Amino acid sequence: VTPWDLSASPRERPESALIIGAGLAGATLARALAERGLAVAVLDKGDIAGAASGNEQGVLYTRLSRRHSALTDFALQSFRYSATFYRQLLGTGELQEPFGGQLCGSFHQHSDIEELQLMRERLQDLPELASVLSTEEAARYLGVTPAQPGYWYPDSGWLSPPAVCRALLTTPCIEVIERCGELSLHHHSGQWLARNAGGSDVLAADVAIVCAGTSTTGLAGLDWLPLQAIRGQTSHLPASPASSELKSVLCHTGYISPAVQGRHCLGASFKLQDPETTVRQQEHVENIEKLLAALPQWRDAMADMNFDELDGRVGFRCASPDYLPIAGAVPDRSGFLQEYASLRKNARQLIAKRGKYVPRLFVNTAHGSRGLTSAPLCAQVLSAAICGEAPPLSRELLRALSPARFLMRDLSRNRI
Repeated sequence: VTPWDLSASPRERPESALIIGAGLAGATLARALAERGLAVAVLDKGDIAGAASGNEQGVLYTRLSRRHSALTDFALQSFRYSATFYRQLLGTGELQEPFGGQLCGSFHQHSDIEELQLMRERLQDLPELASVLSTEEAARYLGVTPAQPGYWYPDSGWLSPPAVCRALLTTPCIEVIERCGELSLHHHSGQWLARNAGGSDVLAADVAIVCAGTSTTGLAGLDWLPLQAIRGQTSHLPASPASSELKSVLCHTGYISPAVQGRHCLGASFKLQDPETTVRQQEHVENIEKLLAALPQWRDAMADMNFDELDGRVGFRCASPDYLPIAGAVPDRSGFLQEYASLRKNARQLIAKRGKYVPRLFVNTAHGSRGLTSAPLCAQVLSAAICGEAPPLSRELLRALSPARFLMRDLSRNRI
């Protein structure tokens, strides 16, 4: 294959790193780099976990499929890695139950009975990963009876993304600077400089990694990345005697987690091309209706609910066109367009040239609605690349995560 994913220039191990973004992507990466002995600075224009990573509860989530694909393979591998990662954080006390999270398992309703029957056989020898349960079997784990059968994931559960971020960012060798305002990145004399809106240098480091979610395209010439912001609203539902019976996470067309401090977090809505930041009553209604479709026995008890009194939160998922994260070295766009220009006429030809990459600049974004699951493994992928270690994933999956994949696809389709 054309070795576009391999750098034409050697990479030296850096001593310091600058991360833009203090959400899950930035926090997990900061921890991974600090554990390797780098001095890490994390800068954010707002607060820790102040954007898409700010929901009270999120689900450790994966999706099984009978069909092989990069998305399925990465989803499975990142889920297995992150389940172990969070169990260790809870075991050491860095995350405190129940406020930081609980790996209480999760049940995912599924409407394709034929696929469930097939996957039941395939999963018989992998009960530690998942198993197919009927509604009656699921009720033993959930405490309530779901409307449909589905998958039970014993290693799953819920976590508080803000609590995860704060725990990771208290690691030694990590400096966090919040409320920096709008930042820009500049390469000068072999180092990366972060500057504020007034043009003053805030910090310098050997390597820079952009982990800024939907703000990524405004930094370091990354405006060509095909990112989209997807509005999501969660609803905070007061616990009732019926809902307090829920013992594990239930995922349907939305999700609901067991109550903490007297309320559940459920959601989330999914709105494309919708930049509105205010909480809407209508989306509370949508979240509740999705919940009641999964648990119709709760309908009578919730019939008199006043949606005007519900709290909630709006965040914007950052997603890529193929729904895989974007994690890797930043390509030199003009260099790629020059070196691989002939792909526009013959997409199948082999070009025996390695890729040109921006010196010591990386990106880690587009985790969508699965950041809790995907961010820990992406942090290891990036840390290995930055520090010159053997990668933790196959080359096929590394190419599937690389930001340069979009340049290669567009060249092969004669779009650029």
